[in-house]
Amino acid sequence: MKAALSVLLVGCLPPPVGGVSVHLERLQARLREQGHHVRVADDAPVPPLLLPFWILGKLLRLRIAPRAVVHVHSGNWRTRFLAAGLGRLMRLPVVVTVHSFRPSDNPRTLRLAAGTLRLAQRLIVTNPEIRERCIAHGAVPERIRIQHAYLDPQLQANPLPTEVQDFLDSHRPLIAASAFRLRFHEGVDLYGLDLLIEMMPGLAHHHPEAGLIFVLPEPGLPGYLESCRVRIRELNLEARFLIVMQGLDFTSLLRRCDLLIRPTTTDGDSLGIREALFVGCRVLASDAAPRPPQCMLFRSRDGVNLLARTLEALAAQPPQQVRGQDGLEGVLSAYRDARHG
Repeated sequence: MKAALSVLLVGCLPPPVGGVSVHLERLQARLREQGHHVRVADDAPVPPLLLPFWILGKLLRLRIAPRAVVHVHSGNWRTRFLAAGLGRLMRLPVVVTVHSFRPSDNPRTLRLAAGTLRLAQRLIVTNPEIRERCIAHGAVPERIRIQHAYLDPQLQANPLPTEVQDFLDSHRPLIAASAFRLRFHEGVDLYGLDLLIEMMPGLAHHHPEAGLIFVLPEPGLPGYLESCRVRIRELNLEARFLIVMQGLDFTSLLRRCDLLIRPTTTDGDSLGIREALFVGCRVLASDAAPRPPQCMLFRSRDGVNLLARTLEALAAQPPQQVRGQDGLEGVLSAYRDARHG
């Protein structure tokens, strides 16, 4: 048996709906299954002024552990930079996963990003576009591994909230979409909630019993969310458009749905998409980012094309379940590379 590692996972742990939170939950469980020692450090509640001391304390504790690795998942460039810089000073191997790298006009953010990308022993990026952005900001190409963050879920289904279960029982076809929190990118809704709302009347004309569930654990933009709710009422969609403001087992939801729509204006490698493919759910995604080959695509921010492609996707045969996506071995390979230089 290979010697166990001592892994510190640094990142935010919001409700496990998608993205980094699901990856961290599964990664720590899978590493422990293999006998590795894992601790998770959630940087979200740490005040900015205390962040350097908080990270230093975590690293000092890790330094005395055998075969140590620091794996940073935080979306905060300051956390990434401090972990990479202090880890380098303490001769700890640091792996940084860049789940998304959106262009920024903030000089401070760009300096932190450039420093992080130079200091980390290994970078894991989730698609080729992010790799190119990292290189453009100073990353060494030889240190970069393209590896999506998807890890296979547990096979058993978990119970869904009663509100969701009742909605699933009363609609067909069923469509799922999600965002951890609402935000804008280049002046438009990053996750396309507005597009989905405007699409639903046209979809209902062809599928009178259709329903859409949008999972949103945090509003992010309360004023914008309220305007979306107003638009739902204006279009008389309350009975068929459910916004779920809590975390839930997204895999269990996808097992009951006919289609996942991912209408983002930019993206990394969406875990929700790979989750849907794992359970054999159809996927329709915007063409704004690289997607797995099993996805159907629509033109980003084109509502007419979105409706047309949604109707085509619902008429298509469900795909075969996609196996072999699990990325654990890629993560372990990055750990080995970081530890050996």
